[in-house]
Amino acid sequence: MTKQELLNHHTNVMNFVMSLNQLTKNEWQSPIEEGKWSIAEIVYHFIPWDLFIIEKRLPFFRSNQSLPQAPIVEELNKTSSEKAKITSKEGTIKYFIETRTLLKNQIESLTENECGIEIVIGTKKITIIDYLFGMAEHDQHHIKQIKNYLNS
Repeated sequence: MTKQELLNHHTNVMNFVMSLNQLTKNEWQSPIEEGKWSIAEIVYHFIPWDLFIIEKRLPFFRSNQSLPQAPIVEELNKTSSEKAKITSKEGTIKYFIETRTLLKNQIESLTENECGIEIVIGTKKITIIDYLFGMAEHDQHHIKQIKNYLNS
């Protein structure tokens, strides 16, 4: 995936999330499957992950400093789920768009050289652009879940 493809991905995800404004409260808040999150929870959980990349990954990629420890996934997701339940649909979508726009702007500011910088996460060596592509795949996984739910 190129930097431009990644930027297009983020634009498409923002457009998709904005389109969710038309959902009913029930569609927004009902689990997409038994034992799964609601659309509200899925969208809200993107926000802290975007902030993590903005605050705890991109600045460190550029400076060649050691990467801060990643959050504990289960804790971050649990907190996101709880916040999604008390935040309005409009508030969640607005916060998501603001945060994703910040992320997109940060990616846009990466030079081609920076995109190719190799970083080490755990024992894996990966380029910055490949790391960001992995996050985009995470988006796509959840977007597909939402679309399947809405089409059923």
